[in-house]
Amino acid sequence: MLTNHAEQSVALAAEHLKLLGQARGAYRLNNADVAGVIASWTRTRTDLVELFTEQARRWQALNLDSTRRGAVDRYAGLVAEELALVQQILTLADELKTWTIEALLAKSDLQVGLEALVGRPHQPGRA
Repeated sequence: MLTNHAEQSVALAAEHLKLLGQARGAYRLNNADVAGVIASWTRTRTDLVELFTEQARRWQALNLDSTRRGAVDRYAGLVAEELALVQQILTLADELKTWTIEALLAKSDLQVGLEALVGRPHQPGRA
């Protein structure tokens, strides 16, 4: 049962990472959206580290037959995979703070125009 849950969680995290990637450079999210993503996935990371990874470690320490050992190792691998995806989500969400609607509204028309021309954020002092 937990392995099925872990498989679904990995798929959900991968899909969320893909969706967030579409917001990179597009000013599609607001500050509250990004803060919500960070809060939610930070809680998920904490649960993965403190609960699921710890449970997998405890199961791996048991003397299990080969069938159960394989199931436990698969579960541990899925938890590790999800944890890596969650870290990618949090890294991307942190990057998205510079791409919020509020960040766009704080820029001058000149900065926005330069970004449109060069296809990336204008950084003052750089050509």
